Amino acid sequence: MSTHPSRQSQSASVARPSSSASPLADQLLARAAHLAATEAYRASFTARGMPGFVQLQGTWAIDPRHRQRQLMVQETLGASNAGRMTVTVQFIAIGNHVWLQTIPPGGWRSVSQPPSAPFPVADLTKDYIDIQSLPDRMVDGRLTAGVSAMLNVAGLALLEQPAPQTALSTGGLRLHRVRVELWIGRRHGRLRLATVTESGTAQGHSFTIVERLRYFDWGQSLSLRPPTG
Repeated sequence: MSTHPSRQSQSASVARPSSSASPLADQLLARAAHLAATEAYRASFTARGMPGFVQLQGTWAIDPRHRQRQLMVQETLGASNAGRMTVTVQFIAIGNHVWLQTIPPGGWRSVSQPPSAPFPVADLTKDYIDIQSLPDRMVDGRLTAGVSAMLNVAGLALLEQPAPQTALSTGGLRLHRVRVELWIGRRHGRLRLATVTESGTAQGHSFTIVERLRYFDWGQSLSLRPPTG
């Protein structure tokens, strides 16, 4: 769920397999990735099925132009009701400065690694295979075009990278299959809704993670300040 330092060199050598979808689906994916890399936006997300977690839910905001990003995620940990606990992780990143707070115990501290996007749509342009068109649907009052796809080996490797915002280590996680369903605005090409289904193994156990993301407030800049306390 986080970008890898050698990402550019990895993807450059990956040939894009032929798609069974119309050229419009390819264009929609490319347009959505470009806007996610260049425009400010916010997203809410939930994820179920991650090894060691009961549920993750939170909000994400990024402003590429002003180099700002913010993440808040609540993580419910534990396999049984008696052993469950909720941890809140917050990130603020302004330029090269990154701050992290985990509650409990609380208190901001400087860190080196910025938060990663819950689903790095801007980094996956070359990694979609088996692209298919889905029926249009209305999302938040906007007409969207649906696209489904699988991820190739490079895309799987990208999502396997440990995200700094998780309170529990996901070491040993191996993804075998990732299917995405994206609903992209017909008018401007902005991503509005995504469902990501990841299947794999962690520490010898099989899992299936279902992540749902809703995107909004496109083009609205962030005005973050360094945290206090």
